[in-house]
Amino acid sequence: MASLRTRQYLAEEVRMVHPAESMGDVGAAQGPLMVGLAARGLHKQYREGPILVWSSSDRAERAAVLLRDSMGQG
Repeated sequence: MASLRTRQYLAEEVRMVHPAESMGDVGAAQGPLMVGLAARGLHKQYREGPILVWSSSDRAERAAVLLRDSMGQG
């Protein structure tokens, strides 16, 4: 839902990956899990940065974090 509401602000070449497609709904652990997966992807160099991880609910709770690799690239 968040991607649909913010599509106009994202570049066209944005690659969207959603872990729930392969592991199911993990509930409230989804935010920290996605941050961990993004950090691991940057560290192992199978994902290029920057990586935006965001989460929202149907109510007011929302969060976002932008991850970059430690070498200042991406």
